[in-house]
Amino acid sequence: MVPIEAFAAGGWWVGLSVASALIAVLAALVTTVIALVNRIERQAASILDNLAASGERTRPLLDLVEANVHLEAIAGGR
Repeated sequence: MVPIEAFAAGGWWVGLSVASALIAVLAALVTTVIALVNRIERQAASILDNLAASGERTRPLLDLVEANVHLEAIAGGR
């Protein structure tokens, strides 16, 4: 059996305090990273929506290119 005086020396209290502080810092870092990941995810969804909307707005330009090809074929006699 370990005598009580061995525990009263305080060595393991220092280790416990350091470990507790490290765990608190790690928990804060993990929480921060998770918050940033959620923010990035929301921004990515917004970017995808905006890209899809701009694709829809510029789709008529593809039709214009096709119309020009047909006009050149008609005008060129092909």
